[in-house]
Amino acid sequence: MAERKWTQAQKDAFLTENGDLLVCAAAGSGKTAVLTERIIRSITAENPSDITSKLIVTFTKAAASELKMKISKAISEKMGEDHANMRLRRQLLALDRAQISTIDSFCLSVVSAHFTELGLSASVKVGGDAEIILMKKDIMEQTIDAAYEKGDAGFLNLIDNFTSLRDDRISDLFIRIYNIVSSYPEGTDYIRISAERLEQTARNGISGTVYGKQIEKVAERLLKHYVSVYKRLTDLMLADGTQEKSLPVIQSETAALERIESVGDLSEKLKMIKEFGFERLPANKSKTKAYIRFEGERKSLKDDIKSLSSLMSVDEHRDRIAAGMSARLCRSLWQLISDFERRYSEEKKRFSVIDFADAERMTYNLLIKDGKPTAVARSIASRYEQIYIDEYQDINRIQDDIFAS
Repeated sequence: MAERKWTQAQKDAFLTENGDLLVCAAAGSGKTAVLTERIIRSITAENPSDITSKLIVTFTKAAASELKMKISKAISEKMGEDHANMRLRRQLLALDRAQISTIDSFCLSVVSAHFTELGLSASVKVGGDAEIILMKKDIMEQTIDAAYEKGDAGFLNLIDNFTSLRDDRISDLFIRIYNIVSSYPEGTDYIRISAERLEQTARNGISGTVYGKQIEKVAERLLKHYVSVYKRLTDLMLADGTQEKSLPVIQSETAALERIESVGDLSEKLKMIKEFGFERLPANKSKTKAYIRFEGERKSLKDDIKSLSSLMSVDEHRDRIAAGMSARLCRSLWQLISDFERRYSEEKKRFSVIDFADAERMTYNLLIKDGKPTAVARSIASRYEQIYIDEYQDINRIQDDIFAS
């Protein structure tokens, strides 16, 4: 069989050793082939590792089966080149015991090994997709009906914000929200935390919030860059002595940028940036290289101010009112989703079923406590020398934390 020709980028991907490695490549570029080659090289190297010492996860059962077949084929081809290699034969025999599976299967294996610690019945099973979908739909409709009967003003206000949706679509929307927050380490509390952040914004304004801090960083970088550019180009134009008519305008704009840079209050700084006035430059028939560059930088400044302005508001009072309204909606949403989660958990317990999200959450709780790996995590980690994750970009935060532990 002809030896495969690898590109340099592919070689870099399977030859790089020590430390974490992230491979980014387009579909059809040979990522799976590179992954397989990297695994094969690690078990046939001068100081080889065993196939059972690797945790290899994919997103679908088909992908896991295909990967296992490719590894099997690659080992068989290596054995064809070296018939007496007993190590390769042992690796081929050990392939069925290797942890090459979907993320869901890995989490279920962890849960199955710790039934007692998790307080699970030995009869518990993973619900089928259709069963789980119908159960969620039924429980969400019960949750919504109970909220209507209670007549809570916050819930009614929440529903009013979705009046364009049909009743059955409202339950589907809330289920999608539940599914999304379930993939965060905070779970449904993510909505409560968001409400608290919005309440902080309603009290104190945008300054100090996550959003405000990011905008402030962007604004500071923008101002620092353009003050530096303006000054440098002003010095160049002063040196060539040909732009006397334009210099007063340039120096005036430089001073204005410096004044904005010195303002400490974020809201005032953003307001001044948004209202920054560009003076009219006098006609110039003898443009130097420095002046032409200044024109380009000035246009970039205008574009950057326009982009930054689209992210911010200069009406602090309106922002606080909007944040307060959003916080109340988040609180009501959190109460509804939390009530659904309680009812859904009780229903699953009644039928002795769990879903894949439960398996992930249980695995997370077994492996991580107070943000640090537990004894269980350290025990599982000791079994594996390497972790391979196919389609890493698609994993959620809980899954990422599980593998990091």
